Amino acid sequence: MMTLLALISDNTQARLSAGLFFRVTSKHPRRCSFHLAQTQYASFNSLIVTGRIAAAKIVNGASGDFLAVTLLSTCSKDGETLAYSFTNNNGLMSLYQAGGLPVGREVTLTGHINGIKSAYKAKDGSVKLLTRPEVKLTSVQIMDGGLGRMPQSASNKAENLGGMTITVDETPAFGEATPVEDGVPLF
Repeated sequence: MMTLLALISDNTQARLSAGLFFRVTSKHPRRCSFHLAQTQYASFNSLIVTGRIAAAKIVNGASGDFLAVTLLSTCSKDGETLAYSFTNNNGLMSLYQAGGLPVGREVTLTGHINGIKSAYKAKDGSVKLLTRPEVKLTSVQIMDGGLGRMPQSASNKAENLGGMTITVDETPAFGEATPVEDGVPLF
């Protein structure tokens, strides 16, 4: 028996995977009934993506309400745009209900790839291409600093997310900001 460890790099999918290959030999090739069945185990397949929310809505499912989100992101400059879709029924749903995930908001999220789809079967039986390839994600999180710019129409609503309103005074003219007593500024 010979064992060989090989690393395979695939630049088109930006991943590095290890493979273990076996070569089984027998004195009687016709009686060799040992076959290696290759079982495919899930890899970590985690990614971080930045994009804008294209659709977000609360859906009533069989196991309760959940948030369904679609995020659009362009792979490279002037490249193809991908749709990343995921569902959530806890923290991100609460953020959405509070107005923190409006359509158009820029977010950076991380999650595990569950599947990729670029075509679908129509009712008439024909196979049609999707406008954008769709990447299904699971275990999605928005890390610290991952909430980015909001669309102008939603930014006014989101200022009150913390339960308090902050008012900012107008900027004073130069020289008015620091009171002066006997020619010495008071700090």
